[in-house]
Amino acid sequence: MGGEVDFAPHKTLIFGGIFLAELIDITMGELLKRTAAEYPTSSAIEFLGRTWTWEDVDRVSDDIARGLLAHGVYKGCHVGIFAPDRPSFVIFMMAIVKIGAVSVLINPMFGGSELETLLKNTDVEYLGVGTCHKNRDLRETVGGLSVLPLLQETIFIGDSLDDSDDIQKLISDGLEFEKTPEGRNCLAKAVAEVKPSDVANILFTSGTTGTPKAVLITHHSRVNNAILQAEDLRATCEDRFCVAIPMFHCFCLSATVMAALSVGATICIPENNRTANVMKVLSERRCTVFNAVPTLFFALMARPDFSEYDISALRIGIIGGAGYTPEQFKRIERGFDFCLLSSLGMTEATGGVTITTPEDSIEVRSTTVGRFMKHTYGVILDLKTGEELPPMKEGEICISGYLVMKGYYKQPELTLKAIDEQGRLHTGDMGYLDHDGNLHMTGRIKELIIRGGENISPVQIETYLLQHDRRIERVKVIGIPDEHYGEEICACVILRQGETMTEEEVRDIIRKNLAYYKVPRYVLFFDALPTSSQGKVIIGELLSSALSRIKEQGGK
Repeated sequence: MGGEVDFAPHKTLIFGGIFLAELIDITMGELLKRTAAEYPTSSAIEFLGRTWTWEDVDRVSDDIARGLLAHGVYKGCHVGIFAPDRPSFVIFMMAIVKIGAVSVLINPMFGGSELETLLKNTDVEYLGVGTCHKNRDLRETVGGLSVLPLLQETIFIGDSLDDSDDIQKLISDGLEFEKTPEGRNCLAKAVAEVKPSDVANILFTSGTTGTPKAVLITHHSRVNNAILQAEDLRATCEDRFCVAIPMFHCFCLSATVMAALSVGATICIPENNRTANVMKVLSERRCTVFNAVPTLFFALMARPDFSEYDISALRIGIIGGAGYTPEQFKRIERGFDFCLLSSLGMTEATGGVTITTPEDSIEVRSTTVGRFMKHTYGVILDLKTGEELPPMKEGEICISGYLVMKGYYKQPELTLKAIDEQGRLHTGDMGYLDHDGNLHMTGRIKELIIRGGENISPVQIETYLLQHDRRIERVKVIGIPDEHYGEEICACVILRQGETMTEEEVRDIIRKNLAYYKVPRYVLFFDALPTSSQGKVIIGELLSSALSRIKEQGGK
C-alpha cells in the first residue's frame, strides 16, 4: 500500500438531509441558496450589534450580483477584494462568485507597490475596497496607485454594504438594468452559466521566487473542503464561529467562513483583531468554534484579564498556520478548556489537508497534524527517487484529490513544477506517516519564513533591500526560531566597501515598501556569508552563525 492513505473521520456530516458520503458537485452560490432555504431566519453574520440572517446574505448578494452585471462584470472577470474582515467582505465575495466572476482576495496589509503589482499580475478589472485596516484608510492606498489599464472601476464596499453609496448605486443600477431588454433575467442567466469546475477564488501564497503566486481554486474544491472542515469540527447550525484570522487566508475562508456557511452556523466578527476585541466576541457572543494561529492563542492567554472572560461556550477549534511544540499545544487546550485539533493546510490545496479528531488522544493531537482528510490522498515521496515511502520513512508530503488547485494564474511552468503528471501536488514540506496514518511534520524544503501564520518570502525582502539602497552589496534573509511567532525574520547584510548603515535604516526600507510583518526583527552585518562552491549561501551555517550572534547580543 506504500505511503498512500485515505482515512475518513469517525462521524459523517448530515448535509441537505442526507449523509455526505461522496463529494457534491455544486457552486458556492448554490451552497448559499441551500443554506438560506434551510435556515432562512438563522443568524448568519454578527458584527458590532448587527445581525444578518442567511436569507439576508443570499438576498443582498443577489442584489449586488445584479449590479455587478449592470456594470459590465462577466463570467471569468477578476474582481478584487481589498478589505478588512467585515460582513461586506463575505457578502460581496458571494455576489462575485454567484455570477461566475472570480473573487481575488487581497491582503489589506499590502502597501501600494505590493497591491499595484498584484493587481497587474492577476488582471483585476474591478476592485472592491473596504474601510480602514490598522488605522490605514484603504481608499487612500488605492488612490495612490498608478494608472492601471485593466482596472475599470473601484467600488467602496464599506463595512456593512449599506454604509456605502457605491453599493447602493450598484444595487439600484442592477434593478434598472433588469428592466431593459438586454438585462432581463440577467442574474438568472448568469447563475445558470456557472459550473462547479469554474474558478471561484484567487488566493495568494508567497514562494521562493519572491512574488506572491496567484492560486486558482474552483467552486467544487471550495465547497467540498468547507463541508468536510465543518464535518471534522462536528459543526451544526447551532454553532457560532469566531473570525480571528484574516478572511483572505485559506485557513479562515475554508475552516471558518465557508464551513459555517455550509451548515447554517453563525459567523461572529470582532471590530478588529486586537486581543481585547477578540476576547469580547468570544465571551459576549458565546462562540463555540475558534480557529486560530499559535501566535494569537498565545497573545490572548498572555492578557492579564484572560481568566475574567467567560469563554465556557467554546467546545472546539483548529490550530494551524505555524509551528508549535507539544507543550504549547497542551497549554493552549488547557487555557481555553476546549478540544483543540491540529491540522495541516495550504493555499494550493484549498484549505485543510490533514486534521486530527476529537476522539484522538492529546498525545496524537499535540504531536501530529492528523490523518489526511476524507477524499484527500496523501503520499510520502523519496526526495531522490520519487518513490512512495512506507510508514516511518521521511520524505516530501504530496497530495492529490478534489482539493488540489487548478494551478497558478499565468504561471504554467510553476504549475507543472508543483503538480506532477499523476496529479499530485508537491507541498515542499517534509514529514512521515506513522503506523496509524498520522502525519508528522519534520521541516520545510522551501525557504519560506512563517511568522505568526503569515507566509513570508525571503527573496521579496532581499530584493527590496538591494533595490532601494545601493550601500547594500548582498543580503540573505532567513528565519530564526521564535517561541512566540514560530519564526522571526533575520536580515544578514553585507555592505559595500566603505559604506555604513544602521539596523534601523535597513528596517525602514522594508517599512516603507512592504507589509509591517515583513520588517526584520534581527539585522546582522557580515563581512562575508558562508557559500558553497556554486556560490549559494549555506543556510545551515548562516543560521548557526546568526543564532550565536543574536545570543551574544542578548536576543535583541
